[in-house]
Amino acid sequence: MEPPVVTPLEITVPAWIFRALRDELVRDIGKLSSTKVLQQVGYRTGSSASVAFRAGLNGTVLEMMQSTFWKRLVEFFSCRGWGTFVVDLDHPGLGFLTSEDWAEAVTDEVDRNASCCFSTGFISGLLSELIGSPVAVLEAGCRARGDRACNFAFGSEQAVRDLYGQLLVGADPTSP
Repeated sequence: MEPPVVTPLEITVPAWIFRALRDELVRDIGKLSSTKVLQQVGYRTGSSASVAFRAGLNGTVLEMMQSTFWKRLVEFFSCRGWGTFVVDLDHPGLGFLTSEDWAEAVTDEVDRNASCCFSTGFISGLLSELIGSPVAVLEAGCRARGDRACNFAFGSEQAVRDLYGQLLVGADPTSP
C-alpha cells in the first residue's frame, strides 16, 4: 500500500484561512449560521476528499486492516498540513482523534467560542464516505478555545449526541 499522496487538484493555503473565513462569516451571517455553513462546506469537501484517500489503495477501504486504515488516515491529514493526531478507539461506540497542532485551531488569541467547524464537517464527510454510512463528529476540545488539544469524537449520531449531553454537564469526553 502506498502512502497517501497529494493530488494535482489540491492546493496549499495558510492555516489562517480558517480564521479569516470564520471571522467574515460571523460578521456577515452570525455565529450560529457561520458554524453551520462551515460544517456543511467541510462535510462536502471531506466527502470529495475520499477520492484522494483511496488513491493508491490495492482494494477497498473496508478490506483494510483497522491499524492500516488509521495509520493511512493520520498520514493523509499530516501530509496535507492539517496537523498530526492520535487515534483512540478505546471507548465503546466512540473514537477520538486528538491533535495538539491542528491547523484550523491556529489563532493569535484564545476565543472561548472558537471551534474547528470546517474540520468537524470534513472529518464527518470523509469518514462517512469511506465507510459508506453516516459518521457524526463532535469537537469535544479545541486549542483555539484554550484547551490542550483539539479532540474530535466520532461515532453514530446517537453516540455523539449522548457524548454531547455528557459534555453539557461537565464530563471528561475521554474517560471510559
